[in-house]
Amino acid sequence: MYANNSLLSKLPSPQSAIWLLLDSRYFGGIESHVLQLASALTGQGFKVQVIFIADYGEHALKSRLAQANIPFTCLTRGWRSLLYLAIRERPLLLHTHGYKAGLLGRFTALLSRLPVVSSFHAGEKLTGKLAFYHFIDRKSSVLCQSLIAVSEPIKATLPAKARVLNNFVTVSEQRENTGKQLAFVGRLSHEKGPDSFIRLARFYRGFKFHIYGSGPMESQLKALATDNVIFHGAKESMAGIWPKIRLLIMPSRFEGLPMSALEAMSNSIPVLAYRVGSLDKLITNDNGYLIPPEHFTGLSNALFSYLSCDSLTRSQLCQQARNTVLEKFSTRAVLPQLLDIYHESIEAKYLCKLR
Repeated sequence: MYANNSLLSKLPSPQSAIWLLLDSRYFGGIESHVLQLASALTGQGFKVQVIFIADYGEHALKSRLAQANIPFTCLTRGWRSLLYLAIRERPLLLHTHGYKAGLLGRFTALLSRLPVVSSFHAGEKLTGKLAFYHFIDRKSSVLCQSLIAVSEPIKATLPAKARVLNNFVTVSEQRENTGKQLAFVGRLSHEKGPDSFIRLARFYRGFKFHIYGSGPMESQLKALATDNVIFHGAKESMAGIWPKIRLLIMPSRFEGLPMSALEAMSNSIPVLAYRVGSLDKLITNDNGYLIPPEHFTGLSNALFSYLSCDSLTRSQLCQQARNTVLEKFSTRAVLPQLLDIYHESIEAKYLCKLR
């Protein structure tokens, strides 16, 4: 165990589950994080329930949770059914992910007198209704016992009690990187910069560029792509794909601490990315390539440098990438910190009443 459970034994329902709340239509960074978190907590003996605040039908996360024997619930009546379930089942704690789940989770916790923790993952600039919703999301965060940001820029938009906590992944057994693909993994949307990936492919026509993901820019990107770009679509799991990849390219305009970068590096795959969000905490000159934001010439030059380097240099990049995740971004490194936050939140809500 990463942390003792003595605190939990003092609570009215020590066997209650930790609820992980999210609103999700597709599998992306938040969904990957929730899967990692649910698996890690379950592995440490905690009861976990993943709550989808709306049901959009078939979903890769549902399939992955079922495969891992992690229970989940899809709400059909939104906030009313969430409040009813919370009052009836009395979970140990609510942990929300994303603005819709954050808003519903906080008000549910307030009315049902449960502790709530909210994680803030998004770092992109928004407009219109989304900007308004995110504004309300941050203002209502004062209702939380604890706030978690995945990067310093995101923390700066939150109340002072927010803390930065690294995203994390379970690190698989070490393997040699024998992949051949130059790959983009993520949602095909403006903030992820897939258009820059397409542009890179034009300059390196002798190499295949592989795209894993789907999103609103997909048809536009296919129209722009040269014949050395291969679209694979969204994948339910990347486990069988990572061994095929030699370099992950992330030309994102906005990020927090992307799960795809962590997963790649844990699989000994170096990352070439723009310096946005908290990527500078993850990527250094020893384990990958970090370029000033939207500096396309720098991105292209770094790719040339990687393709030109000798096998020893590539091997060292791969090893350092994996070591970085093991030391700072693995379940072993981060989960104890999260459990401390859970304990503090539960104590703040309950123990003052019990003493």
